[in-house]
Amino acid sequence: MGSHTRVVEAIDAGAREIREDAALQIKQIEAWCDLELAKLKRAKLALLGSTEVGLGSPQGRLTSDAKGKRSRRQRRMSSSAKSVAERRDNVFRFISESAEPVASGELVKGLGISTHAVHTALQQLLKEKRITRIGNSASTRYSARTGLRSLSKPRGTLQGRIVTTIGDRSYASAEELGQALGEPVERMVEVCGGLQAEGEIRMDRRDGKPVYILQTAA
Repeated sequence: MGSHTRVVEAIDAGAREIREDAALQIKQIEAWCDLELAKLKRAKLALLGSTEVGLGSPQGRLTSDAKGKRSRRQRRMSSSAKSVAERRDNVFRFISESAEPVASGELVKGLGISTHAVHTALQQLLKEKRITRIGNSASTRYSARTGLRSLSKPRGTLQGRIVTTIGDRSYASAEELGQALGEPVERMVEVCGGLQAEGEIRMDRRDGKPVYILQTAA
């Protein structure tokens, strides 16, 4: 009877853990939904605000034109910032996945972007201490830093491997983590939910899809 009791207790504990994990994931999804809905609400209010002044009047036309120019400028700035961040992430991924240190010329050819864009991305990554510079002048090469961040999760655990993979790649979706670590996507979502709650990683968007990045990433 004693062994049966221990088995029942273990089953109950497992059930509680599953319920707690599910509740945590639901809260995280709800928080993300609230954030996205708030963004949409602000956008809607901004659009409605542009019709408060009569557009037929000179004041209305000036207000509309000013808001339109400001909106276009903000969109250009947002798009530019997003492009810079994506180039930086692509440069880091190229470097981190290379077996040997990489020269800037290899990045230009491999990624098909300008020398200036590569230089800007490299300076950002150096400032963030995500890569190291090896050599000088024409012989300069770049490599991803090992031990990029001190991790609270042991590297041998699934949590540690997830954090390490995200750090190496700069970002990764649940599907990409599953492929890299040989685990079901559902398991990745579950474990990543726990890592989010512990402040190890957070959710972001890249190319319109949700991905995970390290909490301290830019």
